Amino acid sequence: MEKPMLKIRWEEDQAIVSLCCERIYQNEIPDFRAELLTLLKEEDRFILDLSPVEVMNSTALGVLLLAQEQVAASGGIMVLTGLNPVLQQLFTQMKLGILLTVAKTEEEARRLCRSGR
Repeated sequence: MEKPMLKIRWEEDQAIVSLCCERIYQNEIPDFRAELLTLLKEEDRFILDLSPVEVMNSTALGVLLLAQEQVAASGGIMVLTGLNPVLQQLFTQMKLGILLTVAKTEEEARRLCRSGR
């Protein structure tokens, strides 16, 4: 792993996790998965800011779904925010909003994270 893929900042006792890459393809998947699963051991309520991400492949989507499954099993919540128009369209076409909690803004994400959905 060259540099961390995830960066965590805290605001009002909420973990806001940002990705530090523009794309998540096959080469980035092992680090993305490892860092996200490590985060899940420490946090079960957080916001995942995808605004730096321009594109991701289906395996990256699978990692997000796995993370959601683990968060839900622990009674937590993961709220995604910062989707660009391409990712928004992808999430809509694949109906991922049914499985993943997505907020249009960070403010909305904070509200959802606090309320548990």
